[in-house]
Formats: sequence, structure tokens, C-alpha cells
Amino acid sequence: MMLLHKMSIGYFFRYLISSVLFFVLILELLDIFSNLWRYINNGVPLVSILHVALLYFPKCIVFSLPISVLFSIAYTLGNFYANNELIAVFGCGVSLYKFVSPFIIAGILLSVFSFIFEETVVIHTYREKGELTYALLNSKKDFNNDNVTIIDHNYNRIYHADYYNDSSRTLSGIVVTEPGKDGYPFRLDANVAEWSDDKECWIFHNVRVYRWDDEKELYTMNEQHDFADQTYNTMPEAFRNVSRNVEEMEMKTARAWINTLKNAGLPYRDVLTEYLKRFSFTFTPFIVALISISFTGKFRKNVLLMSLLSSMIIAAGYYILQMILVLFAKMGYIHPLIGAWGALASFIVLSIFMLKNADT
Repeated sequence: MMLLHKMSIGYFFRYLISSVLFFVLILELLDIFSNLWRYINNGVPLVSILHVALLYFPKCIVFSLPISVLFSIAYTLGNFYANNELIAVFGCGVSLYKFVSPFIIAGILLSVFSFIFEETVVIHTYREKGELTYALLNSKKDFNNDNVTIIDHNYNRIYHADYYNDSSRTLSGIVVTEPGKDGYPFRLDANVAEWSDDKECWIFHNVRVYRWDDEKELYTMNEQHDFADQTYNTMPEAFRNVSRNVEEMEMKTARAWINTLKNAGLPYRDVLTEYLKRFSFTFTPFIVALISISFTGKFRKNVLLMSLLSSMIIAAGYYILQMILVLFAKMGYIHPLIGAWGALASFIVLSIFMLKNADT
């Protein structure tokens, strides 16, 4: 039995490596040709284009792994069936589940590898790839923002600024309101506010503070040249024109970014959905391994073509379903957790159904 498992898993990894390289090549070519005219217009040298492709290579591996696992297992088992070797295996009393157990274990290990590889390698190289692409194409991200309003839920403060400059981390035309201790709103107006790394708070300049005066029963204004209070510590990133990519963040950074958006009262469903999707995507190699196992006995002729075709169809169905659910989650129709995990849960049910009806 050990020899049989060693032989089957050997075939599997041989096909897996070949198929991963094949799909990686397709993804690399798609990325290059989608930006080719921009590279030509900006006179980007071939060496720089190859450097971008090299940085994109780890991300392509992660994208290619699920469909490669699906194809490799289906093709391996399809060859066993086409050569009548499965008849001998099942005739010896070996059950389907015992025979395919190495593929299930391989799917689990590849899922673990995908998560670790994503967190330790892919995030960094993908971020570098984006930065290099922006530099080569003379583009840059603009985090400046105008007419921005956010909420600090810790102190029930509302910030409104006419303009936020990300490079200098300053706010212009800033107005801050919050409930006063006496029940009357407190308001602070300032021409400019700048972030202080030393004090970790905003320093307001040319300030006008409006407070309620119980004796006079009206608001009084107090002008100050500078005003600093460490409770005004909403991070400058909260005022940015939100265009950060969760795929370029480590898990810890992504969680912190989600909390920042929540505390600032900014939309965060998109970011939360993408963050949760990273976890669900990790289990994709394991799920597609189960589905491809259920193909056992389905293809006797044209095994290579049928395995590739079925793999492409199932992969397309999975990604389309995931895309639709993620879109619904971002639009607020469903919870982000359902949007991120719905496609995976659906295919788990499909894999269990197909395994029960697999030909043995």
C-alpha cells in the first residue's frame, strides 16, 4: 500500500509542478501584455519589465495553485482509470477513500503552505511589484483628500477638514465638534492642524474654541494661537483618500487598518470582506482536491483534455460565485463573512455530494 501511495503522489507532484508553471506563465503574460503599451510609451527597458514579472511570480503561484491541484489530481486518477489500474486497486479491496488519502493530505499541506507563503513572501513581493510598476509608469498613489469628514467613536468627536495633505500630514480648514460635559456641544475651529510624532496627537494653529457659558446662556469664543491635547490622536491615515490594498498588507496591518476605518466612521465593508477572503482562499487547494477526487472514473478517453477542461470549468464556477458573493458583501446585501466564505462553503457541500456519488 505504501508503494501504491508513493507512486500516485509522485505522479501528482510531477503534474502539479508542470501545471503550476503553465498557469503562472499565462498569468505573467496577461499582466505584461495588459501594460505593454504603457511600458512602450514610457520607454521602460526589458530588464525592468522582467523585474516586475519576477516580483509578480510568487503571487502567480498562489493564484495557480488551486486550479493546478484540481487538474493534477483529476489527471492522475484519470490516467489510473484509463489504464485499468483502478480496477486492480479496487479489486484488491482497497477503498476509494484509503487510496486517495495521500491527495487529501497533500491538499491540506498545500493549503498550509499557501497561507504561510502568502504571509511571508507574496505580500512583500506583490507590494514591491506595485511600487515598481507605479515608478516605471510615472504614476504614484495620491492619498490627499478634500472635504473629508470622519468620526472618532472613542470621544464622539466629528472631524471635518477642507483638505488633508498626506505628505506633510496636515489638515486645512479643520472643524471639530463633540458633546460637551454640560450637555452643550463643544466646537473647535482651526486654520491648520499638523500631526506631531513626538506627542502622537494633532497640534492646532490659529484656534477658535466655542464653549457654552451657563451664566450668560450663550456660546463664548476663546482664541488661541496653538492648541494641543493628546486625546486628539486620530491617526492621519484615517483622513486619507482610501485606496490601500489589503492584498499588500500583513494580517496584523490589515486588522489595524480595519479598526482605524471603523473608529473613524469610514466605510470598511470592502476591506473587511477582502481580509476575510484571504483566510477562505487558503483552504481552496484542499477543497479542490476533494472535488477532483470525485472525478475518479469519469474520464476514460482524452484524459488530459477532459481533466483540463473540467478543472477550468469548476475553477471558473468557483471564482465567479466568489466574485458575486464578495460584490454583494461590499454592497451591503450580505454579511462580509458570508461574502468571503460563501463560495468555499458551497463547494464543500458540492465536494461531499460528489464524493458520495464517485465511481468506484
